[in-house]
Amino acid sequence: EVIADPLLLRVMTASMRETVRVARRLGIRFGTVQGVTGRVLGLLGSAPLAIGAWFPRLLASRMGPVPNPGSTLQSIRRGHLTEIDFLNGAVVAAAAAGGLTAPINEQIVHLVHEVERSGAFVAPAEVVARVAV
Repeated sequence: EVIADPLLLRVMTASMRETVRVARRLGIRFGTVQGVTGRVLGLLGSAPLAIGAWFPRLLASRMGPVPNPGSTLQSIRRGHLTEIDFLNGAVVAAAAAGGLTAPINEQIVHLVHEVERSGAFVAPAEVVARVAV
């Protein structure tokens, strides 16, 4: 659903691009993900968002036609805490440890914690309004 929504796809791509940029600045190298080499994945850090969106689309296409909700969504649906602090939160923490910032990932972490606390999902338009891309 995120990938099908052009505005949410933009937020997702921006968070991935920010992650790659932080990793580069910290000297972290990527392995292969879904057949995409770390070197190619590294291009996501410098690609415009419209071009960088190929990566999440590629990942989705390789998952097949059966709906595959992410683990964060599965946790929220069960009323459990998510692993957001170990995903996007890890990017925020690594950036801070290296004297950098990761504002997009940080905003996503805040939104997910808000949903965990309230049990109420945030509408896509609100996500886009609150996550500065």
